[in-house]
Amino acid sequence: MTDQDRLVLRTLATHCVLTSHQITEVAFNSPSAARRCMKDLEDKGAVHRFRPCAENGSNPLHFILPPASAAVTAVETGE
Repeated sequence: MTDQDRLVLRTLATHCVLTSHQITEVAFNSPSAARRCMKDLEDKGAVHRFRPCAENGSNPLHFILPPASAAVTAVETGE
């Protein structure tokens, strides 16, 4: 796991839910880099994603920590 991955997980632990746009702003230089990283974290089971319904158009992806990732992040940060 990279330092960037850990930053994303710590930020998710602090805020509970982040959109793909917010994650890009916090940790990445481009949306494509953010998508690749979040896909990798999802494939590893470190994050879950969902897209809330929208009346018009579509909402951005939203990411949360599953319980196991939240527990590991809490131990790493001493919380």
